[in-house]
Amino acid sequence: MPSEQNIPKLGEDRMKKSVIIGFMCCVAVIGIAATSWAADQEKPKTPEESTWEEVNSLDKQSLQDFLKRFPDGELAKQAKVAKELQDRFSEIKEGKTKRFFRISLDQLSDTWKGWQKRNPSKGVIGYYTKKGEKYNTLGWFKPGPLSGGKTPGLNTISFDSRGLMTSPTGEGSIIAFRTGGLKFQLFNDIVFQTPGDEPIYFGVLEGKGLVHLKGAGKVTLPDGKTTEINLSDSNSTDIAELAATVSVRDLTMSAVSDGSRWVNKVTGGTGTIKNKKGNIVAEGRLSTVEGILSLVGKKGTSFKYVPQIKRVSGKDKVGSVIWSEEGPTKFSRVSFGRGGNWTLKDDGFHFLIGPMPMLHDPEFSIDLMVSESLVRATIIELPIGEHVMFGYKINALQDGATVTFAHGSITEQTNCKVTEIESKGG
Repeated sequence: MPSEQNIPKLGEDRMKKSVIIGFMCCVAVIGIAATSWAADQEKPKTPEESTWEEVNSLDKQSLQDFLKRFPDGELAKQAKVAKELQDRFSEIKEGKTKRFFRISLDQLSDTWKGWQKRNPSKGVIGYYTKKGEKYNTLGWFKPGPLSGGKTPGLNTISFDSRGLMTSPTGEGSIIAFRTGGLKFQLFNDIVFQTPGDEPIYFGVLEGKGLVHLKGAGKVTLPDGKTTEINLSDSNSTDIAELAATVSVRDLTMSAVSDGSRWVNKVTGGTGTIKNKKGNIVAEGRLSTVEGILSLVGKKGTSFKYVPQIKRVSGKDKVGSVIWSEEGPTKFSRVSFGRGGNWTLKDDGFHFLIGPMPMLHDPEFSIDLMVSESLVRATIIELPIGEHVMFGYKINALQDGATVTFAHGSITEQTNCKVTEIESKGG
């Protein structure tokens, strides 16, 4: 089966189920013929490639055995992603995480019930859509991380009563979508949309439906509700929902002119950032940076926060610009890990804690400006792989790749490729 098969000349405005039927059937026949032809044109395989043909990408042990032999090869990157999918799946099934996006069986409706009868096996499939000169093209593909030669479902072709290519529905199956900003409608009027070429992955959980495993995108359900899913919808404490408790005892605020505007300054006072469980994330003396009340984090402090997909506007809740016209001169270093884990690498990171407060109470809570804190003046270290955050798609070519954010924009990068996916919002 070729890595990608498509339906030619199919416009987005013609993505009706009745139109899909005939094309997918024809493509299946063409695809099988293309597979036979391609087999005669193959180049000699490397030992890594030959071993990959014996890998079941849905089996954790098979992936681990492959990585022991080829820990640093090109296909090792795919194997690591596949293992990450399996680890995430295990967390959900074993109840180790309670926070994840799910499409229920009711929302999948009769289409899924029919597919369960026709294709009940465990396997993988990817659906895609591409923009063409005149028409959008849609079809199915082999997701790279799930392309091990012994992975079930890769060479299985199954159609429902309408001629629509079905997905495997067995427990543990994985379904990927890759739309490049376009929309792909499947199941019971459920629309999938990804911001770039990196797929979003869902796993089949028996009796529950589809659960999000990895990747960024949007899903619109039959009731019209759209949910934006980020890189990891893990069991994290969303720091945006944390509270910064500020003590204004001995707090003195003043405003001084920098020649172009009045800038707030603060002396005295203390702040504490806690999560919902009461654990301290940061604490210390209050300060200001660019006129914004802030609390300097401590080196080694870690917290969880799933980064937003959209570009950070640099404005507060009432629309006022929060950053100065001059760009930052001092940058702090932070690392981003899988699952939304952030770690401060030095003592220079400022948690922005909102507009200057009114001094009515000696102690009060105030909202954190988390995204703004992360993109104001930071050098972010990234693990290998593709990441979508703050309006950018970042392909880290190796562990430790970095991007430098200054007032919401990436100004420098090392060992990675960066693509802007959204214009700056207001």
